[in-house]
Amino acid sequence: MSSTHDSDIKFTSTLELPSYQLAWRDLIEAGKDHRRWRRFAYLKVKGAYWRTRLGVVWLPLSFMLFVVVISLLWAGIIGRDINFYLPYAGYGFACFAFISAILSGGEQVFAANASVIREFPLPLSFYAYAKTARDFITLLLSLSVMIFIDITYTHLMNVNTLLVFPALVAYIVTGVLTALLMGMLATRFRDIGQLLPTVMRAVFFFTPIIWVLDDRPARAMLAGFNPLYHYIEIVRAPMRGELPSVLNWSVVIGITLATFLLVLAFYKMGTRRLRIWL
Repeated sequence: MSSTHDSDIKFTSTLELPSYQLAWRDLIEAGKDHRRWRRFAYLKVKGAYWRTRLGVVWLPLSFMLFVVVISLLWAGIIGRDINFYLPYAGYGFACFAFISAILSGGEQVFAANASVIREFPLPLSFYAYAKTARDFITLLLSLSVMIFIDITYTHLMNVNTLLVFPALVAYIVTGVLTALLMGMLATRFRDIGQLLPTVMRAVFFFTPIIWVLDDRPARAMLAGFNPLYHYIEIVRAPMRGELPSVLNWSVVIGITLATFLLVLAFYKMGTRRLRIWL
């Protein structure tokens, strides 16, 4: 009883901090608890394949079958060599799936963990870290499939592939911030959880994944105004042995900073009312 009262006092006094200090403290404290949210994320991934014989192996296996079939089909339709199209589409699908899961899975951050949030005084960003880690595990498994395909078939990776590591760090940072922001919005406005998956399905067709960005000015312009293209390209280009452009990285860094500022600006309001919204 006293411990609960003490946590309530601590929570109330913490809310007296300026918004940016509150957000920064919450992010740091949750980040230090990485063993717990990594375990939480792993159990979420494992639980999705509970009582199946192959378990998590189904995830990369199904991704491999999907990418190979789609690539064989569309490479013939658009007249592209399979050695080019298979890694192009495969890395595109893997990255888009991660981005889409972060953007459209906001209700899974807080609303899906309502009972845990009510019982345990964990930093709220703990659940954003866990959600990002869960989606990042899926991304790594998908990338491992594409690396296997490259080693055995396409042979495109070279020294430029090392640039994928800062790109993955950018994915994690942006993922945590976006999951935190979208989690608050989806908890307050439940329609967002229904709207965003539909929006992402439409955005997919405007993103160069199944269609190829070539020398046509209209396609280049369309891709240039699509932030998802830049996020995909900072991973896809290095994995295909190419260099992402300065524009790609400029857009990614700009969006990450803008998301961070939004989190700082709205964090206190979301923290005050989140337990009511749940």
